[in-house]
Amino acid sequence: MEYCIFGAQTEDWYQTFDGELDLLVEELGASEEVRLRRNDAATRAVIVERAKVLAEHLLFKAPKATKAKRAYLASQLFPDSEDLDINMIVEEADNISWYLAHVPD
Repeated sequence: MEYCIFGAQTEDWYQTFDGELDLLVEELGASEEVRLRRNDAATRAVIVERAKVLAEHLLFKAPKATKAKRAYLASQLFPDSEDLDINMIVEEADNISWYLAHVPD
């Protein structure tokens, strides 16, 4: 479809704008899903429990354990978890590991 504003054709910029708008709407929807899942008490409890298991795993603290490697480890330990949950588990496990390393017994 071709649009005309003040006599100028706008098809190209409008298609670019429309595509970028669609991407933004998709990203906002994904962000909302993350927020809802983080606030869901049942999901949060499962994530925290799995994060504790992950944080205690020997490979979690292995030398050169990148976030990607930790996410892979989590996906192997918890194969029924979705990618979004895996990322949240790894993030929580990072926090638990840091906390345990810096808090006296």
